[in-house]
Amino acid sequence: MEVPKGRIPWNKGKRILESIDRFNKFIRKSDNGCWEWTGHCVLGGYGVFWFEGKNIMAHRWGYEYFREKISEGLTLDHLCRNPKCVNPDHLEIVSLRENILRSENLGAKNSRKIFCQNGHSLSPTTNGNRYCAICHKQLMKNRSIIKRNEINIYRKQWRRNRKEMGLSYS
Repeated sequence: MEVPKGRIPWNKGKRILESIDRFNKFIRKSDNGCWEWTGHCVLGGYGVFWFEGKNIMAHRWGYEYFREKISEGLTLDHLCRNPKCVNPDHLEIVSLRENILRSENLGAKNSRKIFCQNGHSLSPTTNGNRYCAICHKQLMKNRSIIKRNEINIYRKQWRRNRKEMGLSYS
């Protein structure tokens, strides 16, 4: 294969050494042990690193370089909760589900709850969801009372209208 003019064929080992030097230029070590990424970041604050002609998440590249390859279907969890951190000691390989459940989003917070807002324990359903059986029973009772009252109001109005028009109840 012919090498285009102006380009030098790279030895893969040399390319990695140059990449690690470039990677290290984008790291600022903080007092809490985080290696904060100072290069380009995407939405959410995660660093991006250019390697072999494509953008790679900086924390993933650093973890694979300093530790081990990340298996297919797994992701890295930032134990320090800092998305700019690329310190492999602050990263752990977990499943996507585990990573989401460890986060602070609404779904994760709700999955950690064991009591409803009224202090009753949450009951699992057959499809894996959870609900408060006591509050649910009270809700259904209140709905039936409201529905019964609405029906009774409608019937009274209907009877009144029929009576005013001089018609029987039949």
